[in-house]
Amino acid sequence: MAPQAYAPQPGPMPAWASAPQLAGPQQMFTNAPMPMAAPPPTATTTSVLDGWGAAYYKMIEQQEMQGLQQWFQMVDRDRSGTVEAEELSGLTFDGRPLGLQTAARLIRVFDKDRNGKLDFVEYCTLHKFIQVVRNAFINADADRSGRIEAREIFQALQQCGFNYLSFNTVVELMSRFDTTKRGLDWGEFLLLMAMIAHCRSLFEWNDRDRDGWITINQDQLIQLTAFLS
Repeated sequence: MAPQAYAPQPGPMPAWASAPQLAGPQQMFTNAPMPMAAPPPTATTTSVLDGWGAAYYKMIEQQEMQGLQQWFQMVDRDRSGTVEAEELSGLTFDGRPLGLQTAARLIRVFDKDRNGKLDFVEYCTLHKFIQVVRNAFINADADRSGRIEAREIFQALQQCGFNYLSFNTVVELMSRFDTTKRGLDWGEFLLLMAMIAHCRSLFEWNDRDRDGWITINQDQLIQLTAFLS
């Protein structure tokens, strides 16, 4: 099932959740320079467009690209043409910084060559992924408590296109990320989604014949575990 950018149900919603204006990138960093021309997508960027992340990239409307270029330029503070975890960690959602742990996990989702950096196309895909995940969280949070429990998490995963996970798996995942035992808040849910998405990417990168199965030995299993840690 392909991910869909679901419209949030009635109720309070932060301004950044509506694409493509995610609250004005100039507001995210103190004394941030005005946006310059962001690097356009290149033919050499295939790590995202030939994988499951392509579904998110294809959801981006043409009119969104200018806003995404501005966002990319704001995040790419050293003007390297790529975004690293430290730069991404400065983004603030709901008045709360993304944080280095979540930023690092999110970058790994689409970083096929494992260089710790995202180019413009990869960043656009990540940006849309976060947007879809946020909308799914809002839709699943029926009582507007700011937290979602196992059934709601299962629903949100379905909306994001992760419909191959069983409810029992969701319960196990929730127990790992639910630090307060009161359900997952937005930050915890995004961290959980980053881990699941990273697993999906690692599986796909090792499923070279695209048959939905991989065979690994113990050494490779330990490598995969290390990548997920």
